[in-house]
Amino acid sequence: MLQRWRTCVSRAYYAIYSAATDALVQQGIVMPKGKGNPAHKTLPSLVGNNLSGISHALRWRLAGMVEKLYKLRLMADYQPQVPIEERHARLALGLMDQALECLRGES
Repeated sequence: MLQRWRTCVSRAYYAIYSAATDALVQQGIVMPKGKGNPAHKTLPSLVGNNLSGISHALRWRLAGMVEKLYKLRLMADYQPQVPIEERHARLALGLMDQALECLRGES
């Protein structure tokens, strides 16, 4: 059962990574040379500084959610000594849902 919670957390992050990256590319943001996607660590700042079409406050709220999801994913994927429980998966899914709403300009 533990593995499922870890996978859920990881997939929630990657869903937002993909959606946010797509939104940036659709707006003409150029990714680093030779890369089709941004580095995971830089995605929150790229969102906060560059994503147009949603308010400044909403962009930075979204950037914060991306960062939280990234930290949860690192814990789930690279820290096997840290237990990942149902509550972590629910938190990640909630953040994912809120982040998708932000990308749609709904929050």
